[in-house]
Amino acid sequence: WKQLSRSGHQAINDDMSLIDELKRVKRKLKDIEEKYSLTQLQYQHLLEENQEIKQTNMNLLDKVAQAMQDKEDIQYEIHEIKKHSKSKSHHGRHKKRDKVRRD
Repeated sequence: WKQLSRSGHQAINDDMSLIDELKRVKRKLKDIEEKYSLTQLQYQHLLEENQEIKQTNMNLLDKVAQAMQDKEDIQYEIHEIKKHSKSKSHHGRHKKRDKVRRD
């Protein structure tokens, strides 16, 4: 009888250990699920932030491209102005030279 009683107590103790272990595993699972949810939120936030950064970079690249085009346009205009300016001053010299020759 005592043997049965001891094995009965042992079985109850084993059951209690299993129940405690199950509770511990459930708590750990809950903690992991909470961490997973938080990680998912952080990941989503980083994705959105990354998208904003990409958009900002694209906008900046567009502005740089426009600025480079504007610079080229201005350089061309300056070149044209200098070209016309030289031909006018050249033309003026010919007039003076021709006038001197006529005199």
